Amino acid sequence: MDKYVRGKLLGKGSFGCAILVTNKLDNKNYVIKEIDISRMPKAERDAAEQEAKLLMALNHPNIVRCTECFTHLNKLCIVMDWCSEGDLYGLIQKRKGQQLSEDTIMDWLVQMCLGLKHVHDRKILHRDIKTQNVFMSSGGLLKLGDFGVSKVLNSTFQLATTAVGTPYYLSPEICQNRKYNQKSDIWSLGCVLYELATLKHAFEAPNMRALIQKAKRAADAEANAKRELDRAKQREVAALGAAREVERMKLEEQRRRLEADRVKQEAERRRKDAARVEEERRAKAAEEARVRMSVEEARRQKEAEARRKKAEDEARRKDAERAAKAEAARNRAVVEQQLGRGGQPEDGGGGGGGGSGEDEEDDIYNDEKHAAALHGQFMLNGQVVELPGVQPSDSLALKVEALRVYLEKHLGTEPFLKVYRRLESLTADDDEGAVSAEFLAVLGPERLPYLQLVHQLIVCEENMHMEGA
Repeated sequence: MDKYVRGKLLGKGSFGCAILVTNKLDNKNYVIKEIDISRMPKAERDAAEQEAKLLMALNHPNIVRCTECFTHLNKLCIVMDWCSEGDLYGLIQKRKGQQLSEDTIMDWLVQMCLGLKHVHDRKILHRDIKTQNVFMSSGGLLKLGDFGVSKVLNSTFQLATTAVGTPYYLSPEICQNRKYNQKSDIWSLGCVLYELATLKHAFEAPNMRALIQKAKRAADAEANAKRELDRAKQREVAALGAAREVERMKLEEQRRRLEADRVKQEAERRRKDAARVEEERRAKAAEEARVRMSVEEARRQKEAEARRKKAEDEARRKDAERAAKAEAARNRAVVEQQLGRGGQPEDGGGGGGGGSGEDEEDDIYNDEKHAAALHGQFMLNGQVVELPGVQPSDSLALKVEALRVYLEKHLGTEPFLKVYRRLESLTADDDEGAVSAEFLAVLGPERLPYLQLVHQLIVCEENMHMEGA
């Protein structure tokens, strides 16, 4: 008791009292049930000790939990959880005749049933279920408590014979001193349920004897009602026997008709299925024939298209050959014109009778454009080319170098070098058509006139080389 601080007295009985205490360690409230065992007969002392052992073995949300049990000053002290809201009896009294809602009653009944099932599953009888022994903790959780008259059964079906409990909730078998089992607790639970629903005891009488008689008569009335119900069921079975036979015969006839209809429907279904399969077969054969004809027609069309394409390809090939020949002739004429040789016979003809290479060179150097080039004026399509950064007073070498830069910029370095080297390497034996096509492939039609400037560049460089020599 040293670790508890005593509080108010919650209740008192013939052999003990219930005291609200506070644990010094966790500062929580508990209830200590003190039982004076100094003057208690041995049987009752053992019953009290049994209660403590039972409570410590039970662990369920709807059972008042026993946390500790000890002896102090010839008193058995049982420490239990404190249910701050009191018991159901006190809650009913506070309502002053105001009915509880159905949902509340069902909720409380379910909680009491869960707690009682936990007790019965462990072969324990409560034997004193009443509103004073159903407590409510904070949050509306109900808990069964006060197992002072509980008894552990040796087996599930063993019956007890001790007559204990509160008279208002006693079962008929207890009132008649007959053996009882878990059903007695169920009777008491039913009395509690009745009291919750009506706010009155299920059985009320001016004295104990009358109360027991009323409970006994209720049990007898229930048994008589059950017997009458059984006899009524037997009479109903006998009365319905013939009707059931007639109904059976009707059902059998109906079953035969249904079976005949089913057979007929099955035959009709098979006939329709056969007709459908035959129709599908014919449709499939027609479709296959149509596909074959379509394939054959497609094959013929494909062959005709192939022949047509072949003829068109052949015509295009011949047209391309003719166009290539004409294009080669045009390219050759363009190149000859750009080189300043157009319209002259290849042998230098006319009245000269075939002059020497020196004469041809003299003709080239005496050409008007080449003469202008030797004076630093470079001609393109009859116009003098303006070279960036070049003054008329600059030397020919500076103008030639500026022309080279100009050509590399407008033709690109690689195309310029290809054309330059090819012009330098030209000989009288080269095929003019091939040379023209080669220049056209490198420069393209748009840049082909620049051959004039490349040729003038070569003439100037050769002249500068000869003068230097």
